[in-house]
Amino acid sequence: MWSSPAGILLLGVLFALCGPTRSAFVEPLGCSTFYQEALPPESLGEVLLLHGERYTSSTWKDLGTLEALAAAGFRTVAVDLPGYGESQLQRIDHETDADYMAALLSELKMKSPIVVVPSMSGKYGIPLAIEYPERLSGWVPIAPVGATKIFSDVYEQLEVQTLIFWGQNDRFGHLGSKALKAIPGSIQQMIPDAGHACYLENTALFHQKLIEFSVSCARAKRRRLLLASLEKHSPSQRERADDSKPFGPRVRNWRRME
Repeated sequence: MWSSPAGILLLGVLFALCGPTRSAFVEPLGCSTFYQEALPPESLGEVLLLHGERYTSSTWKDLGTLEALAAAGFRTVAVDLPGYGESQLQRIDHETDADYMAALLSELKMKSPIVVVPSMSGKYGIPLAIEYPERLSGWVPIAPVGATKIFSDVYEQLEVQTLIFWGQNDRFGHLGSKALKAIPGSIQQMIPDAGHACYLENTALFHQKLIEFSVSCARAKRRRLLLASLEKHSPSQRERADDSKPFGPRVRNWRRME
């Protein structure tokens, strides 16, 4: 798409709106981690992009995802996970996956981003969502590794806005989506005629649905902040204003099925 004349023109418009991307390193838990970032003209929220086994942060730049989200109003950060791209190879075991991600959010100064979790990055993105849901305003799993290894009652306790992507031709992604649909209020989005890396095969549809979801998360976050303000000044006003709930408490001691 982006190599076509129309795609090149659109990328030029997006680049003009959000400016050039920048790159740097941070060190969550002492692990040197490379990231690329695109800033919006005006910020609605934040999006953190993880990546799959064969990819890096540059995948999102090449697809135009960094620029598309930034032009839509989101500070957008794509990282190279440990041992990939330009990031340091350091063993992060299952006991510290979530802590690494929480430290990464702090190092990047991301308060409550929407986190996009394709394939291999489920190793990091699933523990983050389960153990630190209060750190997220939205969660976007894309056929993530490990999705079927979590008991459904753990997903049933998860209170975070969730958009689940999978490719129509990806059996692994379909099985994962069936497990993830236990998350209350989650939205399922199948990409027609696509495989495992479905965002590569129909990038236009992926961008459209991701931006729509990101905007809805930003609106929900503003609503929660308004309700919190109303509650602070007059608890009874919150009951009349809306019945929305903030995110629930962290789920601890969750287990993986063997």
